[in-house]
Amino acid sequence: MNHGSSGLLLLSLYLLLAVYLMPLYPNAAPEQDLINWASTTSLVERTTFDISKAEKITGRKFESVKRDGKAVYPLSPPGLAIVSAPIYALARIFLGEADAGNLQTGWFILRFVISSLPVLMLGFWLYSSEADAFSLGALLFATPLLPVSLLYSSDVFVAVLVYLAFRVIFDFERIFPGRCFTAGVFLGFCLLCDLRTAIPITVFFLGLLFSGRRDLGRRLMFYLSGVLPFAAVLAFYSWSALGSFTALLPSGIPLPSFYSVYEAWFSPARGIFAYAPLLVFSLFAVFTSKANAGLRTGVKYLLIVSGLAFAVFQVPKSGGFAIAASGLVFLMPVFLDPLFDGEADEYSGLWRGFFFTASLLMCALPLLTFPFTPTGLSYPHNSFWEPMIVAHGFYPATILGWFGIGGPWVLAFPAAVLLLVLFAAFRTARYPAYFAGGVLAGLLLIGNYVFFTDLEPKKADPFIEETISSTLNRTRD
Repeated sequence: MNHGSSGLLLLSLYLLLAVYLMPLYPNAAPEQDLINWASTTSLVERTTFDISKAEKITGRKFESVKRDGKAVYPLSPPGLAIVSAPIYALARIFLGEADAGNLQTGWFILRFVISSLPVLMLGFWLYSSEADAFSLGALLFATPLLPVSLLYSSDVFVAVLVYLAFRVIFDFERIFPGRCFTAGVFLGFCLLCDLRTAIPITVFFLGLLFSGRRDLGRRLMFYLSGVLPFAAVLAFYSWSALGSFTALLPSGIPLPSFYSVYEAWFSPARGIFAYAPLLVFSLFAVFTSKANAGLRTGVKYLLIVSGLAFAVFQVPKSGGFAIAASGLVFLMPVFLDPLFDGEADEYSGLWRGFFFTASLLMCALPLLTFPFTPTGLSYPHNSFWEPMIVAHGFYPATILGWFGIGGPWVLAFPAAVLLLVLFAAFRTARYPAYFAGGVLAGLLLIGNYVFFTDLEPKKADPFIEETISSTLNRTRD
């Protein structure tokens, strides 16, 4: 069945794509990428989280910050800057002090090590555990994990650590206190990077309550001993840098509605099941899996359900740009665990091919141009990304830009990657003919949606003009 060679092909393609694409748009894209870079450089250069100098370097006035006189502090946890500091310190030996001239190179190094490399390492681990090409391709290419792994953020780093914490505790019939401490440390550091980690921390704690009476107290104590020191550091940072223990907590959580459920789950603009429909296999496995009993499975599906419920409360407001359907990336490997476990192996090859293809295209097509979507659009593939490529010739930033090479042919490599990913999944399919039929149906459906309809005419024009103008201005600067 060539599972081994297909897995290696997928891992190689992801590595090459992660090196090839350079989605850094300092003026046009959301600011969080730059704030993360600024926090890391400031911590190393000046041993402070004050990023005021980075504003001068980038020429951009940050919004998600607290201003205290001339000092500027990001309204985000410090964990990413802390874990990135040694990497930047090493790169600084060769690049020199952070400035506008080495911004792109320094950002690329940090992004690759912190975001892309963890996905690749998780993929190699799953490959060594004999995960099939379908599930490996899903992890690497067919969820919003793909575009987010090409940015410099904590989402992917946290996602991998949360999944490792899950496996460290619940992969074993007998849960030892030492493993609980290890998982607690993983999750505690994740909390220092992303407050949403409170969800898996709570779910794993509830799971441990049902792990048996023997040594239960020690397991809980060791688990909390791993988590709480990082929570204390986070509280101290919030108080010392931002002036309040609650400064990092969100304010004004909106009440959900039926429409917000649609937006979070099914909307073509930002719905998780619209961008990664193969995740429905995870939900089907709740009812159809032959291994749907036991603590591990219960914790896994409680975390999936909790994540889906949480997504309803974090639908972004209209205005600005974002990576679509990225709100649950920090739980994505857990969402895919039913695929890694083979719980979807018995599903129809036709549906496997269709869902895989649709997920791949929905998540990867934005990478062929400007990868961020205006949050005010309802059908961004159709109204924003298609005209960006076809009508305006706005092609992705790649490493070839370092050598002054651009133009439409830079699309050739990522397009070839998409075809090879489909080929790798097809050649290991149990029923290739059915899988191929599903692939064809996915191509026709998504192709028609993207290229042969006009769902919100002219609505994206202001966003397109803004994106192109901001990018050109940055190029001239």
